[in-house]
Amino acid sequence: MYNCYSIYDNVRFRYLTIRTGIRVRTLRESALVGWVSAVHEVKEIFTRVGESHYESGVNHLEHALQTAHLAESEGADNALITAALLHDIGHLILLGTAPAGHAALAEHETVAANWLSSRFSEEVTEVARLHVAAKRYLSALDPKFVYSLSADSRTSLALQGGAFTSVEAEQFLQQKFSQNALRLRRWDDAGKVPGVKTPSLNHFLAIAATQLIQGMGSETETVNE
Repeated sequence: MYNCYSIYDNVRFRYLTIRTGIRVRTLRESALVGWVSAVHEVKEIFTRVGESHYESGVNHLEHALQTAHLAESEGADNALITAALLHDIGHLILLGTAPAGHAALAEHETVAANWLSSRFSEEVTEVARLHVAAKRYLSALDPKFVYSLSADSRTSLALQGGAFTSVEAEQFLQQKFSQNALRLRRWDDAGKVPGVKTPSLNHFLAIAATQLIQGMGSETETVNE
């Protein structure tokens, strides 16, 4: 697989292949710098604080990689895999700025979405924003779901407002990306197993880079390899 980080020292290159099977594209230099910067920021955040404790015996990086791996294994598209990788980045942004258990941590999905919105597509940003709402929806749909959550997740559910009312549940389903958020929620809850082998962070950052380029539209032009 092409290592997207090899282009950091060659940011002026106009022709590159992001992943096997993705055609070479011509990129405006400003667009190239933009997506390289976004992917680099993500790697820097995970490198700096990704090994901090998450829950259930895994750290934040392990949880992100497990969640993204589950998404990829079930055939999710690049945007949804990227959302799976980055859905909890709000925790990492808040880490060190709020005491453990502080109410601000209960709003990590908003912090994540606000950060992602200036760097990634709506398909990534809104799924990350809705992944807590998806937990509240599933809690309302099936009370047994609550007991399937980890102890930490049950505790945070209370901080996040608890199970939706019937009206709130219906409003959630009307959200554009609610179905993808529900898929992400299942992977999120399953991605907390110590010792699970996953692809590397670079593997998923290459997917994130691909998703960014695919979303550029007029910023890119497909050419023959």
